[in-house]
Amino acid sequence: MSINHETTNNTFRRASRSPRGERFPVAATLLLCVGLLVGIPHAAYADSMSSSSISFSNLQIDPASGSVAYGTWTSQPYSEADNSLGEIDFGTTSAGVTFASASGNASASLLTGTATGNSNIVGTTASAETTGQGILTNTFMITGGTGSVNVTFSTDLSGDVQAANDAEGVLATAEAAFNLNVNGNPELFFDSPISVGSSAFLNSPFCYGTGGCSQAALSNTVSLNYNTPYTIYVQADAETSAYNITPEPSVADLSLVALLGITAYAMGGRRRWTLGQRGLD
Repeated sequence: MSINHETTNNTFRRASRSPRGERFPVAATLLLCVGLLVGIPHAAYADSMSSSSISFSNLQIDPASGSVAYGTWTSQPYSEADNSLGEIDFGTTSAGVTFASASGNASASLLTGTATGNSNIVGTTASAETTGQGILTNTFMITGGTGSVNVTFSTDLSGDVQAANDAEGVLATAEAAFNLNVNGNPELFFDSPISVGSSAFLNSPFCYGTGGCSQAALSNTVSLNYNTPYTIYVQADAETSAYNITPEPSVADLSLVALLGITAYAMGGRRRWTLGQRGLD
């Protein structure tokens, strides 16, 4: 049996040229896959911010009869700030890290308290949280009678909460709260929480009491016993958070890229088979 060496050599030469012929379509498809993956929307360079402030003043304890005997008022301010960079700071009157700051103050002589917080992320992906608190504590007793007596607790309260995100922002939250507890029981309470997602802004101011406020002072009347020691705890609390974390690609995005990659491989395999068949003809 004779072998045509020229035909065989031509076949091998054609087959050896086939990889060069298939490089362009396969490479182009793979570049398209990479382009699609890079083009998947992310929350990079997003803006997210939130702020909270709250103040109480003119704190009153008024029994229907008799008088109030106080112990010693004590101030306990607290503040804390942290972020996704691993930074954390906490202390009494103020705290601050990158993207976040907080403060808390209370006056034992004036019976006032304030708390603030700010989380502000601009042009990057990160998260931040804050807590600020102004706290007063004391003991008291209603004297001048026997049995029980109605006692009114009241305070002026004002502040503001804001939260905003641009189109790439993920979540911003802010909260302002006030608590007055007697022996652990909440007798005065106020809470103003807000949160927004992408492309949203919300601002919610509040004002109760004197000084041009549209709402009357925060107040509540409870029944207490004469000549009985009570513990009072008063807290102004301001909290904020901002989140701009880049999300992972969705399953659909990854499936699309994988499908295109498989298509590119299949196209290359089909071309190799076609060129091989032509070489054998």
